[in-house]
Amino acid sequence: MRNDSGDEEPDQTAHRREGAAAEKRGSAAEEREWAAEEREGAAEDRKGDAWQRAGYAGEREEAAEKREGAAEKRDQMADDRDQMADDRDRMASDRDQMASDRELTADEREGDAEDRDQIADGRDQIADERDQIADERDQIADDSNT
Repeated sequence: MRNDSGDEEPDQTAHRREGAAAEKRGSAAEEREWAAEEREGAAEDRKGDAWQRAGYAGEREEAAEKREGAAEKRDQMADDRDQMADDRDRMASDRDQMASDRELTADEREGDAEDRDQIADGRDQIADERDQIADERDQIADDSNT
């Protein structure tokens, strides 16, 4: 209430000031509560973003593992192809060696045939000489009988 001079009484002033202070405290508390809720919402957003980034990281890691697995398969296939090429080279070398061995055997057989031909020629010559000796003996025998 106001006194006759129009001024508030001290109790009223104190009461009004307390109300204003309480209202300010309530408003500040509400603002702190809103700020806390905003921080919680931002934290939840960051948490969601972190989960999403973790998901992306997991997907990237999975993709990297798949690429690594595919690279290992390609490396294994390349090793297998190299091994097959080495095997083919070894087989070709073996075939070349067999061909060389056959050629050497053929040369040896040809040499053996030439040796046999020489032996046969020698035998023919010996036979001719024996025939000649026999003819000479026959001639001598004919001459001594006449």
